[in-house]
Amino acid sequence: MSECSMNKRQQQKEETKQRIIETARELFARKSGFRDTSTLDVAKVAGVSHGSVFAHFATREDLVFTIIESELSLVISSFSGLVEKHENSESITLEMVARYHIASLVGVEEIYKQSVMEYPHFSNESKMAFLSYYSALSEIFISVAKKSNLTTSVEYEKLFSVWISLLHHYLINADLYSDCDSVLEKKGSEIVALYLSLVTPRK
Repeated sequence: MSECSMNKRQQQKEETKQRIIETARELFARKSGFRDTSTLDVAKVAGVSHGSVFAHFATREDLVFTIIESELSLVISSFSGLVEKHENSESITLEMVARYHIASLVGVEEIYKQSVMEYPHFSNESKMAFLSYYSALSEIFISVAKKSNLTTSVEYEKLFSVWISLLHHYLINADLYSDCDSVLEKKGSEIVALYLSLVTPRK
């Protein structure tokens, strides 16, 4: 086989893999979610054989992990990029960090929401990806609070726990707070304001 043919075949394999990933991502983001979407469902919608899915991913859990890791990496990258613009500035605040986190989640809101709801059923590998994500975000929240000498009503180490709990509450109960596609876009300012009222002392 010529080098040209090998390169073309490799490109086709990569395109098939990406089609499987994008299809799975779309299906997982729907109400059926991760648990109720089978690899056969993914194969049918992607227009590939069922065997093709397993040619690229040894198990269903591998496919799920690939997508979760990719989505969380995108959020971290976007969030960190926004924070780094003000990293050496005294003007950065906890409010800004919370708003940046919401902004970084809007584009992946549906699949992130499904991930949060189905977290208990994920493999250990996928759970570790979430723990790494939470750890990275927590460090940023603590760092900003320390830099700004923020007076809080909770310990710095708990700032992120309060934030993520509140954020996840709105996401999981989105139907109660918004009749549009994105609860984060509609209620983002409300979420941030409520968070600040919980972690900063009343004047």
